Amino acid sequence: MERTRQALRKRVNIAVEAAGKILAGEITTREDLRRFLLESHIEAGIEPFLGTRLSKLYYSEAMVYVVAHHGLGLQEELDIFNDLFKREKQFNDIITRYFENHDVTTILEFSLSQPQGNLKKFLSYFIVLWLLGFLEEKELMLILHELSKNKRITHTARGFMSLVVAFKLAERLSSGQIQRKREKEIHKNQIAIELGDERSLPKDSLVWRIAVNILEISESIANKALRLKPEELEAIALESPTWWYSFIISLNQLEQKLSELSSDHLREYSILEEMLRDHISTLSSLVAFVLLSQYVHAGKSPKDLQDILYRMGNTGLPNLILDQEFSGWKIIYKRIAPFPMFEIRVESTNELIVVDVVSTREARLLGIDGLRKRIYTKLSENPDVRLRTGGIFLDEWLRLVSTILAIKIAGESMGLNQPSSQAYVLKEINIDNWNIELRMIKNKKIAVYINHRPIGASLIYPNSEKTLRKVKNIIKNSAPKEIKEKYLDTILQQVSDVIKTKFTSNQISIASSREKW
Repeated sequence: MERTRQALRKRVNIAVEAAGKILAGEITTREDLRRFLLESHIEAGIEPFLGTRLSKLYYSEAMVYVVAHHGLGLQEELDIFNDLFKREKQFNDIITRYFENHDVTTILEFSLSQPQGNLKKFLSYFIVLWLLGFLEEKELMLILHELSKNKRITHTARGFMSLVVAFKLAERLSSGQIQRKREKEIHKNQIAIELGDERSLPKDSLVWRIAVNILEISESIANKALRLKPEELEAIALESPTWWYSFIISLNQLEQKLSELSSDHLREYSILEEMLRDHISTLSSLVAFVLLSQYVHAGKSPKDLQDILYRMGNTGLPNLILDQEFSGWKIIYKRIAPFPMFEIRVESTNELIVVDVVSTREARLLGIDGLRKRIYTKLSENPDVRLRTGGIFLDEWLRLVSTILAIKIAGESMGLNQPSSQAYVLKEINIDNWNIELRMIKNKKIAVYINHRPIGASLIYPNSEKTLRKVKNIIKNSAPKEIKEKYLDTILQQVSDVIKTKFTSNQISIASSREKW
């Protein structure tokens, strides 16, 4: 676990600093400690241990006590702050009694006496001791195995065994031993068996979180071996504040800008921040400020935001952000079915600007960070966007939206495969600088390309009129504005001719071809 311990050095330094502030009387409550830990991690450019929910932030809190007690030898000094670390002192006393005779009964009896939340903190304390080298892996696994034999806490104990497997799997991923999904599955099962419980298998999302957020493995490497569900990737992103503050606005910049707000806007900000806190606690300040600033810049009333935020519990942050429009313009993405590709769009009711097209392969290789930088560059440097929207979007808004788009696209790309090469051009239309192609895909779909970029596809139906209607709608809805205004009728006539000629006489053969696929 050498790579993991090296990666934890910055977090240990933060723990040392926290211990110093406790001794100096600058940190006197657990809330003070949590606030310091969050801000210090963000300023250092690293993520809190396994997330920012209270149950996960506990690892960082426990690390302060472990470093101070076992690393710095501040046992007597810490006793003075018994109220601050009352729980950790109790945990440490139980562990000390265990080491006196190596009788797991002491730990088992204590574990069974604890409510679920406290039991998880107790076992988290063991994990911190192990990761920092104050508890041998053999001892840790012996304790967890014994606890797992009791039916009341089997599930909880196995969950922590899975966490150990996840760390060791991430370690192998960082060393290059694992490069593909199949190799990951082999190593995961091997590690679980070596540790004595083949059923303690972690989810890919946990391994990914450790690999990327703690070991700082590039997302492109992690994405080759691990597959997350979109909601899992989104959950990790929302619990990774450094991702947001390092790209959208720093803590220092945020504090400076908040100090410059008028009293009325500062009041509106406070209301918004409080409304967001229950949903995205560590991001509430950042998101509240960017939303408020964008609304004011666009001439919209911040009070309208309060009504919108009431619905956030149902929609979630990403959808709430992407639903916002200013002067009729909004920034969205659209998957171009059936292709594993996504369009980044700036659109209004009557206009559409496609600023980028991203394939699933590109999304996986770039990861959230690389993808959002690409999207932001495309949005901020596109002269058409600036001209047609009248500069309605603030820079911070573009950065926030780019981050949200990257999270959504990277998540969806995890479950999509590359397209089949079984395609041919059914019809090509060239008008001025526009190239329009109808491509047949596996004899079951018609895809529409404009200037070699896919804009949509339709199934081929036994009824050729239905096929024609679907293809026409794709062109009417997704073609660029210039095509719609100047050439739409000409293109639709040629499309109509080819589909009627091709499919009316071959309906039976096409239908049977679809059956085969």
